[in-house]
Amino acid sequence: MKVKVTRRLMALLLSTILAFTLFGCGSSSPSTPDTAPEDTEGEKEATDVDADTTDTIKIGYLNKTMAIQWSQDVVDALEQLGKEQNFELVYADADFSPEAQLEQLNTFINNDVDGIICMVADEGMASAVVETANEAGIPVVGESLRMEDENDLLITPCVELDAAKCGAMNMDWVSENWESTGVDLSDETQIGFIQIIDSQLANEIVRGEGAYNEFKVLFPNVPEKNCFIADIAADSAELSEAAYNQVSTIFSANTAITTWVLCGVMEDYALGACRAIEDIGYVDSAILTSIGGERAIQEWEGGTKAPWYCANYYTGMDAAKLCADGLLQIVRDGKIEEEIWPEYIDDGETYASAKFSGTIITYDNYKDIVK
Repeated sequence: MKVKVTRRLMALLLSTILAFTLFGCGSSSPSTPDTAPEDTEGEKEATDVDADTTDTIKIGYLNKTMAIQWSQDVVDALEQLGKEQNFELVYADADFSPEAQLEQLNTFINNDVDGIICMVADEGMASAVVETANEAGIPVVGESLRMEDENDLLITPCVELDAAKCGAMNMDWVSENWESTGVDLSDETQIGFIQIIDSQLANEIVRGEGAYNEFKVLFPNVPEKNCFIADIAADSAELSEAAYNQVSTIFSANTAITTWVLCGVMEDYALGACRAIEDIGYVDSAILTSIGGERAIQEWEGGTKAPWYCANYYTGMDAAKLCADGLLQIVRDGKIEEEIWPEYIDDGETYASAKFSGTIITYDNYKDIVK
């Protein structure tokens, strides 16, 4: 079972690990004059904030896991942007391991990346990542997961999904379209609601809450006892399998509920829920929604419509564009982190969190929207 760790404890543990990593892996002998290149014309100095924007820079992408389609899409988008905006991308897969991500950060530093985009392996390690990178003179932009201190304040510019809005949009679609699905939601007292989240990830909690809060407004007579959280953090299995296990358990324990509305706040969770709905025989009595769209599209491409009726669709490019923009403003334009995206700086915050949201897609319209 996954164990929840506080930010303060995680930062302390990871700072200790990083100290050993740096001393164990750092170079002990800098280049000597007779081995250094004589011609340094055009060489990029760390203090040169007026660097030619045509100069190639190196951006490192620290990623939580490449096992999810989203991360693969972000890498593809960053590589495309790199060709257009003349930066080289290097990336690393932490495979959920904070220790591995700190080692990868050290490798990026030793390989002279100019800036880092980071989806932290654990949100409690954000301070360790940002402080270490900044000490090396390397700016960091957070991707998808907020990078906060122990007081829940941002410590660097971040790009994140407008989580609550996306969840609410899904429930708006359900309210307006349930009759077309053939699933009968007319008797609200017989409806069950499941939000499928990872309780260790703040953005996913907000996505689920956004869906739940809007659902309760739109279906006010659904009993509170019929509303559930399928928390994949309670399961050690792979993401889709963990969602399958958690949703199946809820179904099995609540057989008196006749119809279901589900929101998978991440596509792999929805995929596991879809398989659970099919295996238990609830295809005709469940409406599954998701946030992301990539797995829903794959299902629809394969001919599956029910029970996966809609998804809030956005792409890795939506996040990648913002991340690259913020980082390039710092590296190429010489701005400081506090100056990035001032329109997205909330009251009480020093740094911005630039938000993006999606478009509702369905089996019937996705081909017109997804290019």
